[in-house]
Amino acid sequence: MRMEWLYVKAFSGATVNDMKHYCKPTMASKPDTVILHIGTNDLRNKNQLEVILAQEIVSQAASIQKEKIDVTISGLVGRNDAHEDKRRRVNLILADLCREEEIR
Repeated sequence: MRMEWLYVKAFSGATVNDMKHYCKPTMASKPDTVILHIGTNDLRNKNQLEVILAQEIVSQAASIQKEKIDVTISGLVGRNDAHEDKRRRVNLILADLCREEEIR
């Protein structure tokens, strides 16, 4: 019988760029699957365009896939603030990019 383990690692306040570094120790342990739940903290950055944010998230996922690890991107969660419209646009772009890059 194969044991399945789930580990959740939270990095409160981390941006997509921060997660490039935080993911390295996890990738070294060669998990079967990684679910990326990143990008929400980047919404506050008024200078970051939605398409750039989505591309950075997909880029992080692609770098994980290169390690022969399955990766899934979780869409940015709903918000009740001024960033909700930006979140929706990012999620739409993410969905398109994930289809193009064959990322779940």
